[in-house]
Amino acid sequence: MARKKKGAGRKTLLRAFYTQLMRHAFALGVSAGPGNVSYQEGLAIADSPLGKSAIALAANDAAERDIDDTPQLATGGIVTEPTFALIGEAGPEAVIPLSGPFMAPKPIRSRRKRSKYSKELGKQLKMLKKKHPRTKVTALMKRAHRLTRKALK
Repeated sequence: MARKKKGAGRKTLLRAFYTQLMRHAFALGVSAGPGNVSYQEGLAIADSPLGKSAIALAANDAAERDIDDTPQLATGGIVTEPTFALIGEAGPEAVIPLSGPFMAPKPIRSRRKRSKYSKELGKQLKMLKKKHPRTKVTALMKRAHRLTRKALK
């Protein structure tokens, strides 16, 4: 008589749990999405042959993961690729992206109001750069200051 592997009963139980979890999560997701699909119709889709196959694949993958092999990040760590990890095992933890669009927004800095002189200087310098593209900026700045003082008199 063949002996069962240690933990085989646990995996069967986990597989059944994940199958039901994913079945109902799928139905909820479909019913909450765009369109007029009810929860019952979502369950019917999940119970179709294709739905059952997809859910079985995902449930098998989830049941095969051993929690002892899962990275536990209670003492910290940096993750550089998609990772299945245990979060919150030693109490409250923060998961914060280090880059990308989901980073914390940068504080908004208020700009001080530009003076009339500064605005006019910018206009004069832009005009001079357009007229004299090969002239050094230092020479253009002197002329721009002169034209700005003249314009504001």
